[in-house]
Amino acid sequence: MFENIKWIFFDVGSTLMDESKVYEHRFKDMADNAGVSYEEIYNTAMDFYHKNERGDIRTCKLYDLPRLVWYFEEEKLYPDAERVLKALKKNHKIGVIANQSLGTADRLKEHGILKYMDIVVASAEEGLKKPDPAIFKLALKRAGVNADEAVMIGDRIDNDIVPAKTVGMRTVWIRQGFGKFWHLEGEEQKPDKTIDSLTELLGIFIKGTHIVHPIPPTFDKDSKILILGSFPSVRSREMGYFYGHPQNRFWKVVAEIYNEPVPGTIEERKSFLLRNHIAAWDVIRSCTITGSSDASIKDVVPNDLSKILDNSKVTRIFVNGKKAEELYKKYTYKNTGIEAKLLPSTSPANAAWKLDRLIEEWKIIKEGV
Repeated sequence: MFENIKWIFFDVGSTLMDESKVYEHRFKDMADNAGVSYEEIYNTAMDFYHKNERGDIRTCKLYDLPRLVWYFEEEKLYPDAERVLKALKKNHKIGVIANQSLGTADRLKEHGILKYMDIVVASAEEGLKKPDPAIFKLALKRAGVNADEAVMIGDRIDNDIVPAKTVGMRTVWIRQGFGKFWHLEGEEQKPDKTIDSLTELLGIFIKGTHIVHPIPPTFDKDSKILILGSFPSVRSREMGYFYGHPQNRFWKVVAEIYNEPVPGTIEERKSFLLRNHIAAWDVIRSCTITGSSDASIKDVVPNDLSKILDNSKVTRIFVNGKKAEELYKKYTYKNTGIEAKLLPSTSPANAAWKLDRLIEEWKIIKEGV
């Protein structure tokens, strides 16, 4: 789908730039002008966002408020933005197609990322505005690229995905900012790919990256069971701990089984595991992988589990999902001699298994502990 892509175009707001502080400031201004609480304004705006409407604009109209200031100084790059742009730039041309006030290129330069951009097409300078397909056609013409050789990355289905598809571009919806609350309606709104962070683009456009497992095992001398995954997802590697994707049900499942609140921070998650005598790691030490795709895994080097087994009370091993089971049987069982019990994957990819069903199957981890 993306093999022939030569140009990668980005939106700016809530795609490369985190605008959360700007919107927080605007909602406070709106509340002050309307003489109501911040919570009332925020909740009203959220209701509109969940209805596929611009929450800030609709709320302004509802309360008959004047046009509000945009606080550019409160914008900041997403933490992974520059790293991702730098990596993509090695094999692709990079462009911007955005609805922005005058001075977009200058602002990108201030944030240190203009150097990665080959062209910047912004509404104020061009006299064209998304979702008009004309601004996308203009960008393609300036880039000298066919539409089917270009992809649009954006947070807005209405402004980014639909018009880009209309002109024949590939599309990636990044669920950041308030655009993540959009409910897809019809085939014309369906993006080619949906992601939750810029880092995930590396798995789409940079194939076959060889990665060394970046997360050390969690265990202590009192650990009694070991839960193994296959290899950390992009979000887990980014976060620096196991099961970091917000849609992965692992933490909800084990919290319910042990009758505890769902741990949020890395330290809370480590403490939860150790307190309940659970060791956690993955089968693979390093491999070549595309994004978070288990199916793409090759060139496997397994982890040495002896550091856990020789220094704990672990006698039972569980594997989270069929890929982890397959890898354990192929690379690890011959060294441990311990049969691993397969548990259904908590990954969001295993959507057929609802939370209640997962919890019921996973209760076995608590038996005999």
